[in-house]
Amino acid sequence: MEHLSEFSDSDLVVIADGINSKLRENDKQHFQPSVDLRPNKSPGSARPGRWTPQVLLPRDARGIILAHCYQYEQGRSTWVIETDEATWKNFGFDAKDEPAMLETIERGFAEELDGHRLIANRSLWRNFPTITNKTWVKGNAVLVGDAKATAHFSIARAPSWPWKTQFLF
Repeated sequence: MEHLSEFSDSDLVVIADGINSKLRENDKQHFQPSVDLRPNKSPGSARPGRWTPQVLLPRDARGIILAHCYQYEQGRSTWVIETDEATWKNFGFDAKDEPAMLETIERGFAEELDGHRLIANRSLWRNFPTITNKTWVKGNAVLVGDAKATAHFSIARAPSWPWKTQFLF
């Protein structure tokens, strides 16, 4: 679905089509989204196995890489990697394809991955966009979730889960 007119006979339309919302973008004159690209670089991936906490690659001459990790289903957890642009370049990520990038990250997080491999999922480096909208409602439609306003991936966890930051090695 791409246009709100497709739902004209509905009592309520909940627009929850995510960070790249087509419905929001097609009515951007009304919703007036604002996008602020954050300076840090990040790709997303996943790994099989248990949930893992937030961890850091060890600081070395190249910089620090942070992993935001949270379970999204039984036996799977999301790994969102984050670093600043200088570190991104220092590790050569600007010139690596997805398999080479994931291999580098796997080496740095070998202990945390506990023998598991990261799962490639179009794990492309990007600057995370902070999106807000001037208005969230249009007629019978309302924006919710990331279509309405993005939340940084570091808060995508349940409060009861263990959460810590640690240096590896």
